[in-house]
Amino acid sequence: MRICSLVPSGTEIVCALGLADQLVGVSHRCDYPPEVVGKPIVSNLLVKKQPSTNGVGGETTQHSVYELDAALVQALAPDLILTQEVCEACAVPASLAADLARGLVREPQLFSVTASTLDDILTNIARLGLVVGREEEATRLVHRSRERIERIAATAAAAEKRLRVAFFEWPDPPWLAGNWIPELIVLAGGLDRFGQAGQRTRKVDWPEIVASAPEIVFLAPCGLTIDQTVGELSKHLTRPEWSALPAFHDGRVYVLDGSLWSRHGPRIVDGLEVLAQLIHPELFPGPPPEQLVRAIGR
Repeated sequence: MRICSLVPSGTEIVCALGLADQLVGVSHRCDYPPEVVGKPIVSNLLVKKQPSTNGVGGETTQHSVYELDAALVQALAPDLILTQEVCEACAVPASLAADLARGLVREPQLFSVTASTLDDILTNIARLGLVVGREEEATRLVHRSRERIERIAATAAAAEKRLRVAFFEWPDPPWLAGNWIPELIVLAGGLDRFGQAGQRTRKVDWPEIVASAPEIVFLAPCGLTIDQTVGELSKHLTRPEWSALPAFHDGRVYVLDGSLWSRHGPRIVDGLEVLAQLIHPELFPGPPPEQLVRAIGR
């Protein structure tokens, strides 16, 4: 099967199922695992996104910020195109992929890798496994993932206290994470007073954030590296609200590599494990990978 992936989550699932060699084209955002680097890139960013305006998984743009190379896709002749409907600002939207597919000489099958909850993510792995002929591999991957999730949750449940957590997808104006992130926070032994599992990311006023007194703050803007996030954050840390947060005074403000948490693929369990290590280091010894986390001093 010839597969063209327009969404990093789909690319990661395909590779986890052992089909990296069947990926004939990927989006400009597909950078993991390493074997996808160098594959033909079929999408481009038309304009710079404005996460502070649109938010991740929140409001959508009126027009797509992406363009697809129809001539290249035609030449690649995919049998299957992977797309998504989670957020039009984060990856090529399904509507644009559908328009492209209809214009090809031989219209390929479309598969939407769309999720709102952790269970949706695992279900997508199983569904895509059926489509690409890797049902057994997908079943094993889902089973291993569920076992890891259960182990992490059981360990975190032993915590003496659940700490209040704020997970920012953009710092100013603040967008607090929704979809599967609130679920991950609870499984990792934290309390999320801003989001609900399956509900979209939302913009939150600073008075509400200050009143919640988060003891741990995570910042993981979609599409930004840790260095880019730190640079963006430096513009906003002078706000007086930051100094009012217990997390800021306790040195528990962490910048994360957003790709690990925004991509609804098999690595989401790795993201859960990292959150558990940061929320309850007494239960999950060993520092998380340096390339994924950076603590911000007050």
